[in-house]
Amino acid sequence: MTVRISMPVLQEIYPPALVCDLLSQMHRWEKRERKLSHLTMVYLLISWHLFLDESLRSVFLHLSAGLRLLGQMPASCVPTRGAFLYRRKQVGVRLLRTLMRRACPPRATPQTPGAFAFGYRLTAIDGT
Repeated sequence: MTVRISMPVLQEIYPPALVCDLLSQMHRWEKRERKLSHLTMVYLLISWHLFLDESLRSVFLHLSAGLRLLGQMPASCVPTRGAFLYRRKQVGVRLLRTLMRRACPPRATPQTPGAFAFGYRLTAIDGT
């Protein structure tokens, strides 16, 4: 039984059609259906950045808590740690990088004052 978790906020920014298109272009669709589909894994990897101190499995448990509470997802459907690692490697960095470039292009242009220095786009990192 494949796990299907709905993440409306992420699906608004990264439409499932775009993710499916990238999975097809990069030949990343799974050959056989398992508990974690590649589509679910892409959204799970993006969600992981909301819970930086948590493991990938913990993030999955957070996101699927409602389904388990309602009895729509039995405990046996929770993938193992090895399954998360395996699927994460299968999805790969290239797919996520391409998704970010297509769905989240930079808003600044070279004409935007203070956005570029020495040919590089400036970014800020807040550690608080």
